[in-house]
Amino acid sequence: MNYYIADLHFGHEEVIRMDGRPFGSREEMDRCMISRWNESVRPDDDVYIVGDFCIGAPRHAMEYLGRLNGRKHLVVGHHDRNIAEDPQVRAEFVSVGQIMEIRDADETVVLCHYPLVQWNQYFRGAWHIHGHVHNRRNGGYDYFLQNEERALNAGCMVNHYRPVPLAQLRKNNREFREDRAYLWERYGKRRGPVELENGTWILPETNLFTGEKTMEKGDAHFILSEYCGKGLVYHFHCCGIKTRGYTFEEVLRTAFDFGEDFRIEEEDLREYSAQELDFLEGLKERLRKERAGA
Repeated sequence: MNYYIADLHFGHEEVIRMDGRPFGSREEMDRCMISRWNESVRPDDDVYIVGDFCIGAPRHAMEYLGRLNGRKHLVVGHHDRNIAEDPQVRAEFVSVGQIMEIRDADETVVLCHYPLVQWNQYFRGAWHIHGHVHNRRNGGYDYFLQNEERALNAGCMVNHYRPVPLAQLRKNNREFREDRAYLWERYGKRRGPVELENGTWILPETNLFTGEKTMEKGDAHFILSEYCGKGLVYHFHCCGIKTRGYTFEEVLRTAFDFGEDFRIEEEDLREYSAQELDFLEGLKERLRKERAGA
């Protein structure tokens, strides 16, 4: 089985304060992360370390690697350059690279320590696993976090300080993305659709904090215009990509619920392939039949 983890920072005292890690000392942190690693990983599992494995000389990396189960792969981060260039340490890894593209069961996964805006097979549903940002939620990463659901943060602090398989990584990232305490602290007192300072958008308060599905008529048409302007309806639907928190079908269904049809403007038609237009017409026809039978 494949496991993923990033930003362990073994041997780094200062990172405890920087990340707010729940440890009293570097020694306690190292012991806990080694123990949790070996609880999860068997000797024949593959572990992809997505950057920033440890701090210090190459000999320290050798000591940590010798205590950890599994076949290790290193996706090089900015704190790994000294160990990646050391022949003895490098030999401890099955593979070493700046960017890796692998298969995990039926999924394509692109690994890079730094978050990528787009990656190979982005529009075919590939996943991107990264590190580097730790558990920060500021600046451009907040936008990235809310809009790129197929980009997964392998940071140990997001994943309970242990390597995790892809399914668990997806679950942990979803929980991190939808952290209610964080969202309530910053936006909970504001009603209706909320635009963040960085230009992204989060769901209405009722959706965030009660789980109810709400969308106003104006919101539905505005979001539809975003999909159509990109001319990628088919890709967005098949890959499960969301715009402003909703899938294309959810938005189109809401427009139909308001008794509205949906038309593509003549100027936008040039952006669509025949495959996309056929798909869109088929989806609209299905929704019309659902409405007629309701």
